[in-house]
Amino acid sequence: MKKMTKNHIAGYASVIVACACIFQTAFAQETIDKEVRVVKPYEPTLSGARKIGVLPVLDDTLQLAPNFDYRIFPQPLQSRHEVRPIQSARLEPDPLPELYGAYLRLGFGNYVTPLAELSMNSLRKRTHSLALNVSHISSQGKVKLENDQKVFAGYSDTRIDLNGKRIFKNNVWSGNLGFDSQTRYFYGHRPDTIAETEKEDVRQRYLMADMGTSFKSTHGDSSRLNYALAIDYGYTQDLFNYNQHAFLFEGTGFRSALKGVAGADIMAGYYRKTVSPDSADNILVSVHPWWMRNTSEYQLRVGMDITADIQEETTMHFYPNAMLRFRVIERILIPYVGLRGYVTANDYRTIAMENPFIMPGLSVRNTDNKMEFYGGIKGNLGSSTAFTLRASYTLADGMHLFVNDTLTLLSNQFDVVYDDVELVSYYGELMFNINEKWDILIKGNYNQYTTAVEEKAWHKFLYDATLSAKYNLRNKIIVSADILGFGPRWAKTYGTDPGFVKLEGFFDANLALEYRYSKILSGFVSLKNIAYSKYQVWNQYPAQGFFVLFGFTYSL
Repeated sequence: MKKMTKNHIAGYASVIVACACIFQTAFAQETIDKEVRVVKPYEPTLSGARKIGVLPVLDDTLQLAPNFDYRIFPQPLQSRHEVRPIQSARLEPDPLPELYGAYLRLGFGNYVTPLAELSMNSLRKRTHSLALNVSHISSQGKVKLENDQKVFAGYSDTRIDLNGKRIFKNNVWSGNLGFDSQTRYFYGHRPDTIAETEKEDVRQRYLMADMGTSFKSTHGDSSRLNYALAIDYGYTQDLFNYNQHAFLFEGTGFRSALKGVAGADIMAGYYRKTVSPDSADNILVSVHPWWMRNTSEYQLRVGMDITADIQEETTMHFYPNAMLRFRVIERILIPYVGLRGYVTANDYRTIAMENPFIMPGLSVRNTDNKMEFYGGIKGNLGSSTAFTLRASYTLADGMHLFVNDTLTLLSNQFDVVYDDVELVSYYGELMFNINEKWDILIKGNYNQYTTAVEEKAWHKFLYDATLSAKYNLRNKIIVSADILGFGPRWAKTYGTDPGFVKLEGFFDANLALEYRYSKILSGFVSLKNIAYSKYQVWNQYPAQGFFVLFGFTYSL
């Protein structure tokens, strides 16, 4: 049976409606009373159209081909804006710090201690410079000896220096003049002696004058001959009219040769003392040829020192001189070893500056350092830490050792004895630059002396150590502190058993504070021997106690 669709139902309904209309027309005279129910409203539909799938074809014998003919008439673009060139970028140099032509420092401390310093210099110049420095410090203090006697232990230092420099295209000339006056007092009496002495009776004064000139090349190319020459004259006189004339000449020259750099150093010193118990002249002449090779992995330097030591007799010395430095890690880890020998000139001024309480006019022989073998390592631990470690072994013939002179009652002056010494020395240094505010330095020495004749190496420290710290707060407040430690020493005594006395080790501490009110004005206070250590600088010579110095600085 076929299923009726919606179209079939709609068709049947249309037929029924049409028949009804016919019957109504035919029997219009009759009354029709019927109920008609329309199931669904009429929905007209259209049957689908049939499409013609044939396209029209144009068959034309006339064909037109397009022919384009065009021309371009270029014209410049007229801009209303003018282009301005941009200046090329360049790195500007950092501004140079302002210089001041003079610097004044004045201060005063206990023990009636005045301080004055004046520095004057020419401002920044390309071709020359000139500087003058004048300084003075003195003290009128007293100290207590081991026998509880208070004695005058003052001092006075005055120094004047004039330095000049002239810069040429390939050379630099320098010259200097200087004057120095140092006054000391022989206050170190024997402990078993009480002597009432006047200051003038124990006074010693050293007058020193210097003048010199130097001339050196500034060639950056090692293929050219580089050289440096220097001549100096020094005069020294003490209060007892013992004096010394010293003439020094130093010269060096070098240039590239044999895949390295070859050169030679020459030194000549002439020391003449007058009005002295021992007026023999002291002459030293040394020639040092050398050759050096420098690569990215190592630096090697070899040579020889030939020295003539002319005093009462002439002695020739021949010393090897070599040094090898490795670059394991550039600027990080650099070990090195070396071997050398040399003669130390012990002229009157050198000995007096080492120990100002020597016998007037004392003559000291030169020291023959026959061999010094050394080695060490230096480098950096990061960007803010640097270190140095060094060890050495030295054979020194005729090393001078200070001993108290027993020919006088007070024994307050020093003579020397000589001995052949083996010295083993260790040195270490560690430096921290934490930031712009903090700087810390730690360093120390340890020395082991082995003597041939004397029981001890008189007045030589067994060890010494220093801890220094500096704090800078915005360049406004600067604080620095030092802690010093010194080991024991021994001093020779006569007519006693065991024949020497031990000078105990000691600690010392210093503190300094500076407040910069402005760039040209500041104030300072300095404290020394804060721990009030009672130690001896030399045997029978105790140092001054707690010391405070305050003052100001001014830049002109």
